[in-house]
Amino acid sequence: MRKFSREIRQFGVVFSELQILREEADYDLSEIYFRSEVLKDIQRAERVIKEFKKSKIHDRKAFVTYATTKYRR
Repeated sequence: MRKFSREIRQFGVVFSELQILREEADYDLSEIYFRSEVLKDIQRAERVIKEFKKSKIHDRKAFVTYATTKYRR
């Protein structure tokens, strides 16, 4: 992932972190969420999406390919 811009790397990190939180919310019924924390996560997602969209289209396409393709040797 080092070959991508800071904006794209940050998008990848935040996406992964929020995906984990989403899965916990879906499947761990003992977890308690506070509106204020959820709103912070939403703002964080909006911020990295905005920055991601500023990246060159070629770089965004390369990242999507990287993120959705299994590495093979």
